[in-house]
Amino acid sequence: MPNCAFYNCFHSRRYKDVSLFQIPVPRSSDSEFTSQRKQEARKGWIGAILHTIQLDADLKKQIENNSIYICEIHFKDEYIERFAKRKSLETGSIPTENLPKKSLDNIGASSNADTSRKEPAERHVTEQVVYSSLANLDSYLKKAGGYPYFSGWGWHRVSNTTVIEFKESGFLIAKFSVLVDNSLKYTVLVYGWALPDDHCIYTLDGRSMQYCSIKTLCGKII
Repeated sequence: MPNCAFYNCFHSRRYKDVSLFQIPVPRSSDSEFTSQRKQEARKGWIGAILHTIQLDADLKKQIENNSIYICEIHFKDEYIERFAKRKSLETGSIPTENLPKKSLDNIGASSNADTSRKEPAERHVTEQVVYSSLANLDSYLKKAGGYPYFSGWGWHRVSNTTVIEFKESGFLIAKFSVLVDNSLKYTVLVYGWALPDDHCIYTLDGRSMQYCSIKTLCGKII
């Protein structure tokens, strides 16, 4: 019997008043627009699930077999169409409601209790410029693949943003991503979720690749 894929969500088909929706699957009969929306939503579903659940062999098999289900309480009400005997989810909908609490312990985030008892970390920004521009950063990344500390990492350019990613074997999305914009400001994501702006990982370098080397950044994240 299908259960909701989210950690600690107990809803299943036994709960007649709560519907379960299957992970979006693009079909050959779909229009290009519909297929794209389903593909984007599918990535969103998987990203949300993997944010709190480790991808093991069983979960990987469920994803491959399209046997992942999420219950209606994780979707905005306006995305759910109600009919006399069933409910339907609007194409392209991504779960955003009542999600399991995000855990960032694996990259050194302090607990709320600890944070409340401590003074804010003093911000130290070195005056030494490491990368002068996004093009300068990209030039370095072209050589970084040969360095041991960059093992498991990769990068690519999307418009005016350089994307640096760390992927683990068996995962469909990057475990860690770093987005660097034209101003060299960077944002760290964990399974697609951006760290809060006041996260401790940003405090020592002013959140700028102008003052933080790739080696240092990789070391802080992993």
